[in-house]
This record gives sequence, structure tokens and C-alpha cells, in this order.
Amino acid sequence: MVDLPPPQPKPAPEPETPPAAEEPAAACGLEAPVVVEDTPAAGGSKRAAYRATEIVDQIHQVQEWLTQGKRPNQIRALCAEHWGLKTRSAEQRIQDARRQMVADANVMDRPEKVGQMLQQLEQVLEQALAMKQGSNAIGALRLQADLLQLLARQN
Repeated sequence: MVDLPPPQPKPAPEPETPPAAEEPAAACGLEAPVVVEDTPAAGGSKRAAYRATEIVDQIHQVQEWLTQGKRPNQIRALCAEHWGLKTRSAEQRIQDARRQMVADANVMDRPEKVGQMLQQLEQVLEQALAMKQGSNAIGALRLQADLLQLLARQN
């Protein structure tokens, strides 16, 4: 009988990983989330994870809803409906949207903001006149005059 050396296990080939694509997350100050998959023993559900660009899009949509006057409970429901977000994630999107709105307002200087508001009031005035809503037209004119400080203030 010939003694053969025991068979040597072959080393497993290392899996090739594609080069990581750079996300624009760094520009937004957000980290890209990691996909989390629960094992079937832990409930069998998969939790949705979003890339930084998707999160930024969600925050922009929440900003839009906030400017439309939607209440936080309505926004949480919309987040759940549109993206399947849980309450805690929806609250985070609302908080991030409000922070971004404040940051955007702080960047804009006063004359730029006044010009933007005057343009919006001009549109309101045109719509009010087209719909023959005199009181709304007068209100838009009054606000324009206040912004331009054309009216003397009475104390």
C-alpha cells in the first residue's frame, strides 16, 4: 500500500468586486445607505434602502409638500404611500427638508429675495385680475408696496 499525502484544499477564488462608482452623496452631505436584507428566520422581509440621490429627491418632494401647506401627518402618510417609508424615516425627511429650506433662505440675499417675492406677487396680481377677484388684486398690490416700502407706516 502506498502512502499518499492528504489532499490539499484549493484556495477559494476571491470574488471580483466592480469598482465603486462615486455617488453625488458627498456633495449633499449624505452617506449612501447600505442595503439590508433580513434572513428568512428573522421575518423574511426586506427593508428598502435608498441611494443618496433618491434621498435628496425625497427631501425635495417633502419640501414641495411643506410649501403646499401639508401637515406633518399628511406628509408621513404620503411618504409611506410613495416610498414605503416608516414613520421614523418620514420624520427624518421632514426634518431634513426644513433644514434645507432654512439653509436655502440664508444663502439668498435680501434684494434677491425681495425680487423673487415681487415676481410672485406680480403673478398673483395677474391671476386675480384675470379672474376678476378685486380684493386679491388689491392685496397683492398692497404687499408689493410694503416690500418696496412705498407706503408710509402709521404708528
